[in-house]
Amino acid sequence: MENLLKNQLIDLKNKISKYEQEIIKALKEDLNKSEHEVIMSELYPVYKELNFFIKNAKKITKFKNLKTISNNLFSQKGHFYKPLGKVLIFSAWNYPFNLTLNPLIGAFATGNSVYLSLHPFTPNINNVIEKITSEFENISILQTNNFEDSLTYDKWDFIFFTGGNVNGEKVRRRAFELNIPYCLEMGGKSPVIITKDAKLNKSIEQILYGKILNSGQTCVAPDYLIIHEEIKEQFDKLFIEEIKKLKLDLIDKDDKISKILSKKRFEDLVNEVKSQISLENFIETKQKIPFCYLKSLNLNSKLAFEEIMGPILYAKTYKNNNEIIDIINQNPNPLMIYLFTQNKEEIEFIKKINSGNLMVNGTIDLVGDSELNFGGYKQSGTGKYHGWASVELFSFKTAYLKVKKDWFIRFKKYPYTKEKLKILRRYLNLIR
Repeated sequence: MENLLKNQLIDLKNKISKYEQEIIKALKEDLNKSEHEVIMSELYPVYKELNFFIKNAKKITKFKNLKTISNNLFSQKGHFYKPLGKVLIFSAWNYPFNLTLNPLIGAFATGNSVYLSLHPFTPNINNVIEKITSEFENISILQTNNFEDSLTYDKWDFIFFTGGNVNGEKVRRRAFELNIPYCLEMGGKSPVIITKDAKLNKSIEQILYGKILNSGQTCVAPDYLIIHEEIKEQFDKLFIEEIKKLKLDLIDKDDKISKILSKKRFEDLVNEVKSQISLENFIETKQKIPFCYLKSLNLNSKLAFEEIMGPILYAKTYKNNNEIIDIINQNPNPLMIYLFTQNKEEIEFIKKINSGNLMVNGTIDLVGDSELNFGGYKQSGTGKYHGWASVELFSFKTAYLKVKKDWFIRFKKYPYTKEKLKILRRYLNLIR
C-alpha cells in the first residue's frame, strides 16, 4: 500500500513537471500571471505538498499503535485512517492551479475518489489540469454546466470549497442535506497591524510583496492597514516613496502584473477608487489598475466592508491595543492577521484575537507551508488543510482496540457486589 501510494504521487509530480511550461503559458493567458508569480505561488506550494506526502507515505498508510495503560495493559490499541469516499473539490479562479492541486493531493493520497469542479473563468489552465490528471483512475473532472450542478451531481462523502460566502453557504446547506463533513476556505478582510516599534522599511517590503502578488487577488492579501498614530506620517512618507520608486502608481509597462480577472470587479474597484482620489491611469481593455494607497477612507466606501481583491490598500490609525480590536471587529473574523512589531507583548496580545491564522513580520508565505495547517475561523472558513491537516481532513480516523486479556472483567460484570465495589473504588483512587 505504501509503495503504491508513493509511486502514484511520484507519477503525479512527474506529470506536473512535464507540463510545467504549459502551466505557465495557460496562467499567463487566463490571468496574465508572470512566470515569476507562477513559480512562487502556483508551482512551489504544489511541489512542496507533494514532497510532504511522498516523504510520509508510510506513516499515512501505517497503523499507529498507542501505548497501553490501566485495564488495557495487555491489549493492542491505536488508530488508522480510512478514505471518506467520493470527494468533490471546487477550484478557485485566483490561484486555479495551486488551489486545485493542493487539496487534490491530500484527498488523493488518503485513498479517496476525487472529483474536480474547475472554475469556468480559467479555461486554459483547466485544460492543462485535465491533461495532468487524465491517467489517474481516482481523479475525475466533472463536465457540469454550473456550480449547482456540481453540488448535486452525486451524493458526495466530502466537499472542499474555496471561494466566496454566497457559494460557501450553498456548500454548507448541501453538506447538511447529505450529513457529510466539508471544508470551506473563504476569505475576509485581512488586516495589517503596524506597531510603533515596527521596522518600517522591512514592513513596507513585505506589505507590497503581499499586495502586488496577483494584483491583490489573494484570499490572504493585506486588505487594510492599522497603523499606530505616532508613526502614521512617517509610514505614509516611506510607503508612497517606495510605491513611486517601483513605479507601482503607473500601469505595468512590461505586462508582468496580473489583471483583475472579473470585469465587474474591475469596474467596481475603479469606481470606488475614483470616489476617493483622482484616478486616470488605468487600462479598461486589459482590466488593469495601478497600485493605490488611500491614506484614509470615506466611511461610506464599500472598500471598508468588502474583501478588496485588488491592488488597493487603505489605512486606519489606533492609539491603544483595545482600538485594534474595535477596528478588526467591524468586519467578520479574518482569514489572516498580519502583525509587524518587535515587541513580544504585542504579539501575545494579538494572538488572543480570533482569526484563521497569524503571521508576524511577514506576509503570504504561511499559506504555502506544508508543515502548518491553514484555514479560516467562523465566517472566513471551516476546516484546515496542508500536510498532516490534509490527512486528518480527508480521512476517517478509526479507533482500534484488540483485547488480549481483560483482567478487570470479573469486577466489571454483573452482578454488582460489595467486594467488586471495593476493588473499583481502590482503582478509582489510583487515577484521581
